[in-house]
This record gives sequence, structure tokens and C-alpha cells, in this order.
Amino acid sequence: MLSIVQRIIFNLIYANVDPKTVQYLAGHENIKETLDIYAKVKYNRPEDIAATINSAFAPKRQDVSP
Repeated sequence: MLSIVQRIIFNLIYANVDPKTVQYLAGHENIKETLDIYAKVKYNRPEDIAATINSAFAPKRQDVSP
């Protein structure tokens, strides 16, 4: 069962709050501790990662002005 603090941290991560801010709010000494514990929850989803990578490398549309 998750503690209230863990739920808050998970919500911050899912809300795309900066990891260093999450580290500070969680009271962790360093970012590695925060990411080791919480990153796998959000970033261990291959379908989401694939979509993010595809959009990052997709050809950019150029605006065509008449």
C-alpha cells in the first residue's frame, strides 16, 4: 500500500514536475535516489516511450505563407 507521500510524489511525476523539484519535495539527498525509486513508474512504459521518440524525430512541418 502506498503512503500519502508516495502518492503525492507519483502525482508530481505524472504532472511532469521537474525531477529536481520532486527530489527536493521528497527530501531525497540526491536525484539518483529519486529517479531510482520513482522513474520506473512513469518511464517504464514502452508504448509511451516509442510515441515520444517518434514525435521527437518526426519531420518538422514548415509553415508555407501565401
